[in-house]
Amino acid sequence: MKSSATATAPLLRRLNASAVLGYLTGAGSATGSEIMTATDLSRPTVHAACDDLIGLGWVVEVEGRRPEGDGRPGRPARCYRFNAVAGYVLAVDLGEWKVSVRVADLQGQALADTVVEFSSNRAAAQERIRGTRQGIRRVLRQAGVDPGAVLSACVGVAAAVHPDGRIYPSQDPGYLPGLADLNIAEAVGRGYPWTVLVENDANLAVLAERWQGVAVGVDDVVLVLAGERMGAGIVAGGRLLRGATGAAGELALFELVDGVGDTHGIGATTRMQGEAAVRTARRTGSPAYPGSLVDLTGGDPDRVTGALVEEAALNGDPVAAGIIDHVARRMARVVGVLATLLNPSMVVVGGGAVDLADRLRAPILAQLPAFVKEAPLLEVSALGETGALVGAVRHALDHAEQTIYQTL
Repeated sequence: MKSSATATAPLLRRLNASAVLGYLTGAGSATGSEIMTATDLSRPTVHAACDDLIGLGWVVEVEGRRPEGDGRPGRPARCYRFNAVAGYVLAVDLGEWKVSVRVADLQGQALADTVVEFSSNRAAAQERIRGTRQGIRRVLRQAGVDPGAVLSACVGVAAAVHPDGRIYPSQDPGYLPGLADLNIAEAVGRGYPWTVLVENDANLAVLAERWQGVAVGVDDVVLVLAGERMGAGIVAGGRLLRGATGAAGELALFELVDGVGDTHGIGATTRMQGEAAVRTARRTGSPAYPGSLVDLTGGDPDRVTGALVEEAALNGDPVAAGIIDHVARRMARVVGVLATLLNPSMVVVGGGAVDLADRLRAPILAQLPAFVKEAPLLEVSALGETGALVGAVRHALDHAEQTIYQTL
């Protein structure tokens, strides 16, 4: 009995510290009584937890004040504040064309951001690693943060991530070439003292939506990154699903779905169909009336973008409007399949094509009943292209907190 109580005490200290820190993170400063009310912990437990957190540097004691609404005379109560600059975290979104890097404080507030572009979307792995490390040095310098003050880092990658931190090779040899052969955490973190986590970008994006996006408080949600390539982050019962080998959310199954056929996202599909339409118009000599897709691109398929297809559709170009309708129906099938398989209460569309996705939301909703009996809520991410980066901040913060609790 004695050994059981002894074994449980450290865990209780960690749980109590976690409850107190969780409240102080969003409360600014608070008295012991206010923390007691918010956490249901006793006064001695609250003060003991605060003392532990002060010792770790994550909480500071500030000038005392009386609890709100307490007009009693006497000495002000002890007052505590979360110390957001007790350390920092790094977030990295390692994509096809570029790498985005952010340094944030312990409240997740961004202090500096930078982007390093690659020579092409087929850049070699070593170029990607060099760009990532260059971005890290740059944001630390911009924020005035010493590397030794960083507690953890998280790298999001647009690929399935094995539990050992390596990514799976793609069936397309030109996609992130050579990156699967590297230990990304070691390559990025070489020479630095902090832990580097590696996670799938869609998994990070769904964490971001539940933290700061449209899915706050939603325990069953699927986020589809639908810019260039589709991938999903899945949360069921409040827990992120990675699968036995980390490949949950890979959407190659859509290659087998009639009316979808591949994993190209909204942006890629719209652009490719627009390019084909311009080539056809140029080959057949179709006239380019003002505002049409051919007019907007000058008849050059290489100038086609999803935004120009959308603009041409709004201008009344029937070909562009047909492309938009096709993409909406295709995405309705995607949402319908995910809703049938996973039964989420919400599906979020995120990634680099959120502006176009917002335009498509109404037609997708209109067509959903044809593909699923009970349609989930459909939302478009307000975080846009930053979703994976925000999620990487959250994941790095979670790791930093869990690590610091282990010292109690």
